[in-house]
Amino acid sequence: REEGLREESGIYTVPDMTMDETLKEIREMAKQIRGKRFELRDEKRLSSRKNKPIIPRNKQPKVRDRSVQKLVSTMEGLGVDMSGSENANFTKSVVDLRRGQVAVGSKKVPMQPLLDKESSAVVRKTGLPLKRAPSRDTLGIKNLAIRKKAQIMAKRDIAKKVTSRGLKGEADRFIGTKMPKHLFSGKRGNGKTDRR
Repeated sequence: REEGLREESGIYTVPDMTMDETLKEIREMAKQIRGKRFELRDEKRLSSRKNKPIIPRNKQPKVRDRSVQKLVSTMEGLGVDMSGSENANFTKSVVDLRRGQVAVGSKKVPMQPLLDKESSAVVRKTGLPLKRAPSRDTLGIKNLAIRKKAQIMAKRDIAKKVTSRGLKGEADRFIGTKMPKHLFSGKRGNGKTDRR
């Protein structure tokens, strides 16, 4: 009797599952995301299995294979609108040392030569653009001539202090305990009576 009432009221009737366009789109997007997740997971598993040797410090660092174009294409592939992202932060310049160019977004611009040898060596070693404060010996100095003059003045000042105060320079070092005077002075050197 109760079962009959339930059947009449429509508890057991299966609801009509017709998919409209938005639901189909959502399902499709979810499927894509799921697939991408599995793909990335498998990629990670494979890369973690690689037992590569540790690169020593004097070797060139690995250049990343990431690029702005790759990012834009992958995001567009996932359905994200990337128009109007020309001035975004990820399009900022990166130094390409091998070609002597600066990659600004997708364009390549010839690199400006660096002034001091030390900073160019740092760039060559790390492969990264320099982002550091100017060195302290160049701060507050107008040009190269004044800088050289300041260096000469500093050298002279140090030399004057060494001579006037009798400070030990590099040439004044000696090993004091090589032949101590209280043991090696006098004639009582051979035999038992070398000291009293």
